Amino acid sequence: MIALEVQEVTTATYAPARLGREYSPMLSGAQRRVQARMLLFCGDLIAIVAALVLASLVLGRDPGERVAAVSTIILSLYVALSPSRGAFDRDAMMQPARGMRRALSSFTIVSLLALGLGFAFKVSADYSRLEQAVAFALAILFLVAARSLNAWLILALSPRGLIDELLLHDASNGRSEIFTHAIEIGGSGLRPSLDCPDMLDRISRACARFDRVVLSVAPEARLAWVAVLKALGTDVHVVMPEIKALGILEVGSAHDQPTAVVARGPLRRPDAVLKRAFDLAVVFALLPGIIAITLAAAIAIRLEDGGPIFFRQVRVGRANRQFAVLKFRSMRVDVCDSDGGTSTLRDDARITRVGAFLRKTSLDEVPQLLNVLLGDMSIVGPRPHALGSRAENALFWEIDQRYWHRHAVKPGITGLAQVRGLRGATQCAEDVTNRVQADLDYINNWSIWRDIRIAALTLRVLLHPNAY
Repeated sequence: MIALEVQEVTTATYAPARLGREYSPMLSGAQRRVQARMLLFCGDLIAIVAALVLASLVLGRDPGERVAAVSTIILSLYVALSPSRGAFDRDAMMQPARGMRRALSSFTIVSLLALGLGFAFKVSADYSRLEQAVAFALAILFLVAARSLNAWLILALSPRGLIDELLLHDASNGRSEIFTHAIEIGGSGLRPSLDCPDMLDRISRACARFDRVVLSVAPEARLAWVAVLKALGTDVHVVMPEIKALGILEVGSAHDQPTAVVARGPLRRPDAVLKRAFDLAVVFALLPGIIAITLAAAIAIRLEDGGPIFFRQVRVGRANRQFAVLKFRSMRVDVCDSDGGTSTLRDDARITRVGAFLRKTSLDEVPQLLNVLLGDMSIVGPRPHALGSRAENALFWEIDQRYWHRHAVKPGITGLAQVRGLRGATQCAEDVTNRVQADLDYINNWSIWRDIRIAALTLRVLLHPNAY
């Protein structure tokens, strides 16, 4: 029988942070998960007890037996409930934010249960409402701190991660340096034969101690290998480079046919309604100021050259549909750039004196609040560009074809790119790429709180040096 050659990277490649002992690389994935689980478990319990004790001390009371009794009840409930809510599951350890949410929700439920028990047994009078509120607030704060600290400790103690992976690859695909363990199928004499029990035994033993097996073989060999690996009782992933370009989000189904989900609406219906409500609330709250600014700008523009007050330009909006954006006119009438083919430069001769002030203060964008009211735009979103917008003599979508993806939501008066300082002329391809990336980051991580934060931060960058 040919011995399997399992290639292994030296542990020095994965040296952990200097915490005194470098023993973690010798632990298996299961042992590292036990280690991480104990860190999280002990951290949560210490955080809860510390909050209960500190709440009593802050209010000038002796913790004593009273707090000890309450701690026993709350800890017992937490120990019983939190595991069932997945607070210490593998995904909770590998995704700290998810684990933190589960821990906080578990503690909230435990607090309500403890409060109910106190009322039921008429002992809640021994623990004042103020002390309960302070203890709850401190516990939430301490749980967040404990989970954050333990997330760092877990990463430091387990630099290879919390699972052991094995790469099965053939000669045509080669091995990836990110895998600690790998078996070259051809050189090891393995073959995916369902008619050979001895071969199945060899494959099973080769994969036995791994939490995940990653298969990277030629397309024509995949089905045979998948049929064999499905019986391992472990996670099996198949590398399929040919579908990488699709940008698959998940595997779905349509009429019992498997599908690759490549796009989804970034906002669910309730989120879209909430975002629209925020837009309208901002517009109506600013209405008196909008009227005053519009009157002042109209008078100033008219007095300077007698031309039209507003400038309309076709731009690309949501779902790549075109719409007419409205702005205060800031350029001379005879040289207005209707298609956006020429980027505005600092000290641009086309800009009027009034227009220079409007652009510098970003007040030229105020009429776009009417676009928001009409539903063409939002307060926060990717900035809409004219069809002829260019950088380095190339259209934006010729520089980065992800450009069209940024139109999955309504364009905005301000956006993540703007508060990151990415505004002004787009003179080079990097300017376009950076803005597209910022817009996609916004879309992929949308929340109403992020909209509020971006809107607030916009006030800080209204007088940005790149505004001209």
